[in-house]
Amino acid sequence: MENFEEIAKQLTAAGGGIQVGDGKTLGKEMLRLAQNPEDYEQRASAAYGVVLKSRGAVMRNLDHMVRLIGRA
Repeated sequence: MENFEEIAKQLTAAGGGIQVGDGKTLGKEMLRLAQNPEDYEQRASAAYGVVLKSRGAVMRNLDHMVRLIGRA
């Protein structure tokens, strides 16, 4: 997850992400979530909130860079 370290941290901190170390643990977590719809819904909602907060971040960063370049 090193390519997505920041968003992974945000998802985990918000309660929407679960980090696993291998395929076997991933399977167990998927099964656990399938058997616990309330936990699934809470995590999905938390993850969606993180996505909504991050939406537009690329454009905000580009706008900021354009303003900085304009000052140079």
